[in-house]
Amino acid sequence: MSGHTKELWVFRTANEDNIEHDIVTSDGTWIIACTADGVDGGSNSEANARRIVACVNALQHISTEILESGHMQNLVMQVRIAEE
Repeated sequence: MSGHTKELWVFRTANEDNIEHDIVTSDGTWIIACTADGVDGGSNSEANARRIVACVNALQHISTEILESGHMQNLVMQVRIAEE
């Protein structure tokens, strides 16, 4: 895969320079910084950042094109329906 920052991504709490938490690569390269002033998405920013990291890492071997096509979403829905 190419075109995006290589996985694994890491969520971390920063608490410096108005940054409350951020998303970085496993070697510490910044991907997204979430600031304390709400520009990052407000009160849900920590939960959103953690979810982004979890999803990116879980899907690291699946191409962006496959993800955008909706095939993975359909597969997940079929599994959820089968489990009910």
